[in-house]
Amino acid sequence: MSAEHLNWSDPDAVKAWLVRMYEATEDLAAVPADQSRPLQHRRLGPSEARRLFREARNSVRDLLAYATPPEPDRGDSGDCPADPSGSGASPVH
Repeated sequence: MSAEHLNWSDPDAVKAWLVRMYEATEDLAAVPADQSRPLQHRRLGPSEARRLFREARNSVRDLLAYATPPEPDRGDSGDCPADPSGSGASPVH
């Protein structure tokens, strides 16, 4: 993911993002699944489980941030285009 945000009009980029999101969520789900097993069947110790969970959670957060389009630039005034008066009031229908 070299661009700042996901280009939703690029099918290959969307597919790659979905694959990475799938992998990250699988990683995220694997840690509590391991920790809910009986002690003798767990593969992860508490420290390693916390570390892996943090890494997976951060990956999901990063992927979601990458897929979120940037806020539109509203200029210096911050006026809503649907509010030509600039009063901040919603249009009455």
